[in-house]
Amino acid sequence: MSTQLVRRTIPIIITFLVGMIMIGQWFLQVASISELATSIQQWGIILAAFSMGLGSVNIIIRNVRRIRRREGTDWLYAIWLLFIFFLFSIVGIGFGSTSPQYTYIFNTILQPLSGTMYPASLFFLASAIYRTFRARSSQAIIFVIVGAIMLLANAPMMGAFIPPIIPLKSWIMDVEVTAAYRAILLGIGLGTIVLGFRVLFGLETAHLGREEAQ
Repeated sequence: MSTQLVRRTIPIIITFLVGMIMIGQWFLQVASISELATSIQQWGIILAAFSMGLGSVNIIIRNVRRIRRREGTDWLYAIWLLFIFFLFSIVGIGFGSTSPQYTYIFNTILQPLSGTMYPASLFFLASAIYRTFRARSSQAIIFVIVGAIMLLANAPMMGAFIPPIIPLKSWIMDVEVTAAYRAILLGIGLGTIVLGFRVLFGLETAHLGREEAQ
C-alpha cells in the first residue's frame, strides 16, 4: 500500500463519507442515518477528549525540557505552569470541578489573573488606537469622526451639552453597525459553506498537514 494512498486518499474518502452522513441526517430524516450520525458525533467527542489528553502530555514534556535546559528566564514560567497544571488536575480529578476546593483555587488564582490581563492590555490598545486614528485617507477620516462621536456619546456629560449626539449614536449602532455586522455574518456563513465543500471534495487538505490540492 503506497504512502500516498494512506496519507492522502484514505483520509479524504473518510472525510467525504463522514461529511455526507452528517449532512444527510438533516435533509433525509432517515432513522439509520441519524443513528450513524449520532455514533459519529460520540466518537468525535471521544477523539476530542483523547486529543486534550495528548495535548496535556505534550505540554508537560515540552516544559520539563525547558526546565532542564534553564535557558533565559522562560524555565521559571514553565515551573509555574506545571505547578498550576497539576494543582488544577489533582483537585479537579480528586474532588470534582464543582467542589469547594476547586472553586476556591479557581476564584483565587484564575479569576484574578484573568482580570489582570485586561489592564495590562490597556497600553497596547492605546497605542493601536493612536495609530488607527491618524487620518491619512478619507476612510481614516470617517473612522475618526465615527469614533469621536461614539466616545463623546458614551460620556454622560456630553449628552447634556450636545443632546443630538445621543440619537446620532443610536442611529449609528442600529443602522450602520447592525448592517455591517450582518454582512460579516453572511460572509462568514458563505465562506464556511465553501470551505466545507472544498474539504468534502478533497480540494482543501490543510487539515491533513499537506498543501492544498491544485
